[in-house]
Amino acid sequence: MVFTIKSLLSDVAASTGSLDEATRLWQAVISCVEDTLLAGKSVLIPGLCRFMYIKTGPRDLLQGVKGRVFALEADFLRAYHCSMRVSAGKAMMVPCLSVNYSKLAVLSGLDKDRVRTLLAMATKLIGNAILQGDAVRINLSSHF
Repeated sequence: MVFTIKSLLSDVAASTGSLDEATRLWQAVISCVEDTLLAGKSVLIPGLCRFMYIKTGPRDLLQGVKGRVFALEADFLRAYHCSMRVSAGKAMMVPCLSVNYSKLAVLSGLDKDRVRTLLAMATKLIGNAILQGDAVRINLSSHF
């Protein structure tokens, strides 16, 4: 079975009581990730993952940013007994900014504690899907 964004949102809604809240929060997360990446900065979703830029090395002809990388957080990997196929090295990564819970609260129309609760629940559900051996395909676009 493939665990998708629809599965995630419906499971979060079943656990917390509101599909509308889960959907608004996910749209806010997508917006924050997009805004941070467009500003040329890396972003961390605590307990889940990082969206990072890779800097060019000293041997590269053009200096600056080379590309983007997605990496699961080390805490997530340990908690759910999984690993990345290719480890994300640390030497050439642009430092990450942690996602702003206040901004997520404003964008989603939820309070900050509710944002933390829903994100923690989403992280737990993604981890449980991985533990069960499901393929996880989470769409990070605003069209789902």
